[in-house]
Amino acid sequence: MNVCACCGDNDNIVEIDKAHVKDANTLKKENILNHTYKNIITLCKTCHYKFFDSKNKVDCSYNNLGLKRIDEWWYFFKLESGKIEKIRSVINLDILTEYVEWKNKYLHPQIKLRMLKEK
Repeated sequence: MNVCACCGDNDNIVEIDKAHVKDANTLKKENILNHTYKNIITLCKTCHYKFFDSKNKVDCSYNNLGLKRIDEWWYFFKLESGKIEKIRSVINLDILTEYVEWKNKYLHPQIKLRMLKEK
């Protein structure tokens, strides 16, 4: 499905991006050759680079978009302008929990705390 799993954007197909949950280079270093197996989610460029992979930017030391499985469905927790929004994934993601746990290690502390409270 060519729609952002977080915000649902599908207006411009060029804006859709495949995002690795666990970094492909990290997996290669761990001798895992298939870096896409249960490790890819579709995100628009904004959700991908502004939030999901924001720690890679010079001015941000944390990612601002976390993932958590609640009652058999994936939810995003997005930090923007000091507020955390819980967003039910537009599609149910087929990703490995261990990759999500790796990614969530790099989350902003506010998101980590909020996600701990969610059951």
